[in-house]
Amino acid sequence: MLSIQLSKLLKELDLSGKELADYSGINPSIVSRIKTAERSPKPSSSTISKLLDGLILYVSTKHQEATIRNFLLENDINPSDDLKKDIISYLYQNSTEAVLSMENNKNKNINFKHFAEKLNAVMDLTNLSNIKLSKNLNVDPSYISRFRKGERIPKANSILLEKLCQYLYDRAVSHDQLDQLCEMIKLTDYQLMDEGTVYSSFKDWLCDFSRSSLAIMQLLKSISTFSPVTSTKLPSYNDVAKPSIIDEDTLYYVGESGIQDASERFLVTVIEKNVPEVWLYSDEPINWMTSSPVFYIKWVVLMSELVKKGVKIKIIHNIERDATEMVMAIQSWMPLYVSGCVEPYYSNIRLGKRFSHTIFIAPGTCAITSDAIQGYSAESIYTFHRDEKVLSHYEKQFDRMLKDCNPLAQIYSGTGNTYTNENKLESSELDNISIAVTSSSAIVKKLDDPQITIAFMHPIMRDAIRTFLRQL
Repeated sequence: MLSIQLSKLLKELDLSGKELADYSGINPSIVSRIKTAERSPKPSSSTISKLLDGLILYVSTKHQEATIRNFLLENDINPSDDLKKDIISYLYQNSTEAVLSMENNKNKNINFKHFAEKLNAVMDLTNLSNIKLSKNLNVDPSYISRFRKGERIPKANSILLEKLCQYLYDRAVSHDQLDQLCEMIKLTDYQLMDEGTVYSSFKDWLCDFSRSSLAIMQLLKSISTFSPVTSTKLPSYNDVAKPSIIDEDTLYYVGESGIQDASERFLVTVIEKNVPEVWLYSDEPINWMTSSPVFYIKWVVLMSELVKKGVKIKIIHNIERDATEMVMAIQSWMPLYVSGCVEPYYSNIRLGKRFSHTIFIAPGTCAITSDAIQGYSAESIYTFHRDEKVLSHYEKQFDRMLKDCNPLAQIYSGTGNTYTNENKLESSELDNISIAVTSSSAIVKKLDDPQITIAFMHPIMRDAIRTFLRQL
């Protein structure tokens, strides 16, 4: 019975129904009703699809792959390469509908994440063999096999990639399968588009790895060329800071200029009062930080002063989508990362779409908080807190949020780090950096002075770097 099977699985993974709902992006009451047998959705339903995506995200984030595979084995399910299908088989163990449903809906309502998955789906749709495709692309069949297994991907903007996309698209058209292809890539109203637009949409869908690979390339370049010496002469802390700002009585700050003033007061307070650490979280747009060149320079100077004083900075990054977004966050914080003072995290709980929030805390000293309807951050009211009870409340809130976070990256200066003995799945050496991908991280070392090692812990970053290596 679905309710019993799901409850057993959640207990084994130490996962509550509410946590599963958060990972799956659905209402917790839905999970509750399934667990109590009030609801029993079909294996082909969108609810089960979302629950499976949430389960797999949780397993990947918490590194519980071995746990779930052992659990499946103990329940007479022989694990395959398709974990989603294995979990379906377990949840509906006594139902033949599960297997039939998975086969009949193979390409329906699936969000293909990787090039290999997409290529396999299109080749299956058009009944195309490795040998047939390899002949048309003038490559060895084993090369196509490596594409389909995810061991390699074509180089972005290469002639081979263009030929591959064009041939797959033309085959779908010639086999009268354009309807199914457009359904697969979730392209609606394609009948109203010209052929070139439909093809471009298909190519963008199949080749969206190129954007993240370009971002990874830019990140690796910024690490390999990083130097703590800036080409622009920055003003000194004494030129920028006004210590008197910390005694202001202002409680509320409004809009973009408000968060700038509040942040300046916050950072100067931390520096002047020798606060040992700060905690930062914001899922608001960060335009306020960069929109004014004068304020941005001030922000850089104040943050640099924090680092000089050895202030520990715990930051929960707002990264919700892909490797490109993570790279942007990491690059903007790179000078602070290499100081060893920053502990970067990411949350395992998905961001809501109604409100945006900011919480900056200097424990025991001061804090800035705000919330706004998403899209209206320019009208936010930022409150500056110094009351002990209020600070204690927000410190507890941040601490609770941190419990649902994992390290985004771990950073080491010099030659020593704890990753030297990890089993490497793949490795390579590029200009001035070495890269090693393990089961838990992607490790990038800058080889010349100043030597830096960054171990990227987030699964998306790890996989994006591994994909990048396979293109080399």
